[in-house]
Amino acid sequence: MSNACKFSPESQVIEIELRLAYREQDVLEENTEGSQELGVLTTVITDHGKGISAKNQIGLFETFSIMKSGLK
Repeated sequence: MSNACKFSPESQVIEIELRLAYREQDVLEENTEGSQELGVLTTVITDHGKGISAKNQIGLFETFSIMKSGLK
């Protein structure tokens, strides 16, 4: 979210969507650790920034991955 705010053009809309998906059998089903699960929550953030080049997308979800702005 902070990157969407930081790199989107001023006055552009940033959309935040939360999706909860579950099957009937998932509701309050215990997992192997003994906790209860209600399903899967997905967060989708859509902005109108310039995006990330294909070259830089490779390590996008690696721990401590930082990309310098302005790189293409």
